[in-house]
Formats: sequence, C-alpha cells, structure tokens
Amino acid sequence: MKAGDTLWALSKRYDIPPDEILAANPDVVQIAYPKSDGYPTKHNSATEDQGIYEDPITFATNKRELDIGTMIYVPFLRKYFIMEDLCESAVRAWDQGQYTC
Repeated sequence: MKAGDTLWALSKRYDIPPDEILAANPDVVQIAYPKSDGYPTKHNSATEDQGIYEDPITFATNKRELDIGTMIYVPFLRKYFIMEDLCESAVRAWDQGQYTC
C-alpha cells in the first residue's frame, strides 16, 4: 500500500482499562512493537490518544498486512491510528487466506 490508497477492513475495538485496573495489571497495555525497542512507532504502550496525526491511537493487525508504524485515517471516526500491536486473530485470518492486500 502507498499513501492515499483506500483499504477496506474489518475492525474490532479494544478498550484500555481504567487506571485502577492498570495499576494492578500494567501488562494489559503492553504492545508488540514499542518505540523503545527501536520500532518505527510513537508509543511504548497502547494508547487511546487524541487520534490526531501528531497523537494517533494504537491499533493492532498482522505485520504482513500493514507495516509496523503504518498510520491510517478512519474517516467515519475522524481519527488517526498507528499500527503498533499484534492481533492474533488477524494473523490466523491472514494465514488462512481470508484477507488480501
């Protein structure tokens, strides 16, 4: 894919838990591709940021579908997202040939 291409995709939402749950379970916001490990991403943990270009929201997929660090814009949400996490169901679907790019 290149800038400006349209991608039709199925999306699922996962929420970041409230602070009191995060305090007891900090692993729930770990991402597969943190910036601190040298990946071309913006965060070290999952975010629900503003969704603007400078402050995108974390999303997950298969890295064979979209490159790590890929930014996307979702028009109906009017938000930007960045691929920073791994989605096991997307990996399985890709392996079964259910998605093509």
